[in-house]
Amino acid sequence: MKKWMLPALGALALTACTPGGGVNIGQGFAMDGSLAQAEIAVDLVYVLDSAGNVVDGETSYVVTQPVVTFNVKPQSVGLNLTSADVEILDESGNRYADIAGRYLRNYSARVPGGFTCGTSEADTDQCAPAQKTPIARAYRPASQSGSLPLIGDEVGRRVAQDCFTGDCPTLKMRVIFNGTDEANRPQSVNVPAANLIVRVNSVTTKKEE
Repeated sequence: MKKWMLPALGALALTACTPGGGVNIGQGFAMDGSLAQAEIAVDLVYVLDSAGNVVDGETSYVVTQPVVTFNVKPQSVGLNLTSADVEILDESGNRYADIAGRYLRNYSARVPGGFTCGTSEADTDQCAPAQKTPIARAYRPASQSGSLPLIGDEVGRRVAQDCFTGDCPTLKMRVIFNGTDEANRPQSVNVPAANLIVRVNSVTTKKEE
């Protein structure tokens, strides 16, 4: 999460009322992010010779992309996302899968600010300042959360290979979401160590033909 501090006058501006009523929305930016349900499930097939030794095999895997949640603090301005910088980490905190373990993804979405307009039609933060009420929100971009490919195919293949040799890795994800806030300033939301579950879904053996 990007740290931020407001000078005394700025902090007062966030909570002060405007002369005509309503909330002075200020320019503060305060949100963090989280990832959940990320998983790589591996299926293994071992081919055995007549003595029971492994002579060949096959692997397959299924990647479940993470659900992304942005936790917006009350009175924060919104964020227009443009990209996600992803790094896969092993249990020692080092990059997994060499250069394939870090990559940049385009990510276009808008995270609403920490206000609600109280309209009956929708939960929105887009209205005149006098109509805004500060709220905290846990926002999931509905069109992309769970479908954005934050876990690359090369990582899935590497995990399957490692599990085949009996050394399934313990992994985490570091993701930095980049964009500009509604004051047109560059901002980032850092998720430093989200769990990436690796599990063996099935193990099958068969005789060499």
